[in-house]
Amino acid sequence: MVSPEGHSIRQADRIAIKNRKPSASTIQTFKTGRHYCELEVGGKPNWSIGVKVEMAKEALLVLPEKEIQLHLKNGGFVFTDGSEFPVLNATQDLPRRIGLYLDCEKQQVSFYNADTMSLIHSSFCSFLQPCSISVCPGLYMDGKNCGPLTFCWY
Repeated sequence: MVSPEGHSIRQADRIAIKNRKPSASTIQTFKTGRHYCELEVGGKPNWSIGVKVEMAKEALLVLPEKEIQLHLKNGGFVFTDGSEFPVLNATQDLPRRIGLYLDCEKQQVSFYNADTMSLIHSSFCSFLQPCSISVCPGLYMDGKNCGPLTFCWY
């Protein structure tokens, strides 16, 4: 469920969708420039943030959606870009805020521990279509992961 002001997301019905991971994407899309946002994750043990290619509905019938995501699950970071693999050089302390930096000219997306501004992971992204920022508050986990994720734009 997205908050009325559009700044945070949480699971709408914590009982009915216990094993489902709801997600949301920004209305604004990006194709040029440099963009930075932070996501307040607090002490949540399961969440994800990334960029998603905005494709025409006709294209979705032919091509799968393209996403680049950083996930926190099982106490560690996992990166996905079609394949999934653990992030080995992640910081020891789990951050309370995650920074996402999208540089459309360099075709690069970077994820930061926004508490210390240390790099968690960076990846090449060759999107030809506009992309949006996507977030997922993660699984409910019997109430251990029920808090919201909150956006901050800079």
